[in-house]
Amino acid sequence: MAAAGAAPYFAPFDRRVAKFNGPPSSPSDLTVREFIREMRSVFRLCNVQDDAQIRSDIVMRQLGGIAKREIQQLPLEDRNDVERLFTALMNSYDDRTSHSDYLGQFYGRDQRRGESIRDFTIALQELLNKAEERAPVVAGPAVQGAAAAAAEVRDRTLRDRLVDGLRDDSVRRQLKREIQNNHAMTHQQAKEAAMQLTGEWEARRQGSAQVQATAWEEGPSPQTGSNSYNTSRVEQLLERTLEMLTINLQMNQSRDQPRRQSQNNSCYNCGKEGHYARDCQANSVCYNCGEEGHMARGCLRRPKARGDNRRKSDECYRCGEPGHVARDCRGESQTPRSSMPPN
Repeated sequence: MAAAGAAPYFAPFDRRVAKFNGPPSSPSDLTVREFIREMRSVFRLCNVQDDAQIRSDIVMRQLGGIAKREIQQLPLEDRNDVERLFTALMNSYDDRTSHSDYLGQFYGRDQRRGESIRDFTIALQELLNKAEERAPVVAGPAVQGAAAAAAEVRDRTLRDRLVDGLRDDSVRRQLKREIQNNHAMTHQQAKEAAMQLTGEWEARRQGSAQVQATAWEEGPSPQTGSNSYNTSRVEQLLERTLEMLTINLQMNQSRDQPRRQSQNNSCYNCGKEGHYARDCQANSVCYNCGEEGHMARGCLRRPKARGDNRRKSDECYRCGEPGHVARDCRGESQTPRSSMPPN
């Protein structure tokens, strides 16, 4: 008969745990808090919660990079104690953002362009979880029902922030009206209602059904729910753009209407319609040809030379002939008349 020994150790070979290499360099990297939670889950899964040596070995195996080099500098008794290992990791790599800072990020987080309702909800939950983890601990006697009340407050906070942070104004107003009519609406119900109003819920369901129907024949389908969601959003944007173009066209037509009406104004010079007095050609004399009925700028005859515009009464003081002045005279010069009496 086999002697009774320690509890068997089950190695979860199908479980892949990401290594912790230090400060996260990308959003997909584990934070130190996420790494510690993952390690505690592995301890329960492997049934090694009572074996300190195995637990410390598992943690050391999952460390890498600068984090492993730093932990290796600890004394041996600290490396063999899992709680001391976790404390050293928290002191070195924990996020120093305070509780109030995460709350500010939570209340200032709005849905971004192209972000789905589901992704926006997860981002809000992550920020609120980080804020709650860093909340100050209030010492005091346990109050019956305090946990249920705290859970209700948390759910209502997530619901209100989700609705206030939605990018679509019409969906946000519709959800606020539904919350006023039903104050007991939960965060999950608000999220589902938002997904239905934006078309994301139906798009995801149709995308999943299409993938399942064509998986064996065509393989993975490139059509996803997000594309259908984007298509519905594009249709809404096109409708709004068409409305704006219609409004602009109506404004332009109303702006051009007084201009057309002004063409019916009558000229106070001749009494005719279709022009203003400044453009009236009635009783006007062309200084180019001397005829009436048009102006010089509209005259079709060749403009006169500069000398033709001179007065005929001009008299040349050199030759005594009228019609030109002395600087244009081509005749013989005459002795100018003197106004002085003879001696």
